[in-house]
Amino acid sequence: LEEMGVKIQAMKVGNDNLFQSRVFSTTIASILDCEIEMLSTTGAVGAAKASSVGASLFSSLDELMQNQTVERRYTAANNAGEYKAGYNAWHSELIKLLT
Repeated sequence: LEEMGVKIQAMKVGNDNLFQSRVFSTTIASILDCEIEMLSTTGAVGAAKASSVGASLFSSLDELMQNQTVERRYTAANNAGEYKAGYNAWHSELIKLLT
């Protein structure tokens, strides 16, 4: 997304999988410099809702997401620069391995 010029300001995620981990969520928020809102749903339910809109069973995803509440918010860590440096080092090594 960043390569396309899109700035992520907030990410909405379901209350499941790795986003239940404070360490994981804070890491992602720090690397992307965004807020993460954990909703009172799961990714599977979100995917099913999106599919139902794609199948024209509902008119919009907004309609289906009206009653979702934010259960938790994660923001970038105070030392987000260290998270970004770690990510950049990992990404650099990954590119070397893949090429």
